[in-house]
Amino acid sequence: MPGIDPKFLCHRLAVYRDARPIAQKKRKMGDEKRKAANAEVQKLLQAKFIREVTYTTWLANVVLVKKANGKWRMCTDYTNLNKACPKDTYPLPCINFGELRKHNMRLNPEKCTFGVKGGKFLGFMLSARGIEANRDKCQVVLDMRSPSNLKELQRLSGRLVALSRFLPRLADKINLMTKLLRKSSTFLWNEACEEAFVAMKTTLATPPILTRPEPSSPLSGILGCI
Repeated sequence: MPGIDPKFLCHRLAVYRDARPIAQKKRKMGDEKRKAANAEVQKLLQAKFIREVTYTTWLANVVLVKKANGKWRMCTDYTNLNKACPKDTYPLPCINFGELRKHNMRLNPEKCTFGVKGGKFLGFMLSARGIEANRDKCQVVLDMRSPSNLKELQRLSGRLVALSRFLPRLADKINLMTKLLRKSSTFLWNEACEEAFVAMKTTLATPPILTRPEPSSPLSGILGCI
């Protein structure tokens, strides 16, 4: 990392010894995404965050995601590599501004917020009332039409799972829909699936707010079997 002494911070990736390197097949990319990816790669090369290698072992595709400000965020699909890495359970340390100044580390102002009563944080809306669902994510589901094929159902399922903490007993309510995702099932969107879909939309129109439990109130726990 530029400006930071390697003695303070130097990352080395731990990989299982018996892991077999996997090279992903190259995915197609539109002109706009390709230009954004090339620009980001050049920036990372100049900053010496990455370097070019002649013979690759692990090979992963980049994924471009649109930011809220309209710019592109370049990510990398490390699905295969993540499976080959042992998991570290060491807790993340608290950020101390004194340590940041000491080691010449900088924060991105666009990703920092101070002195506010509420706002968006990690995809959720935080306020004095509690944790609220991101209205933009809810609106995406509200604007969706009933799935007409498997791909549209997969897209809907992913959206609902992302909002699952605001949808009590989600698995039970969309059970008929998720059954259609099985390889052995034939896609058939029936009246029961439509009713479940409409019920989810109704809930997301006024999603519940997550708050701390009241000691004097009864608390219900739901167990699921895998």
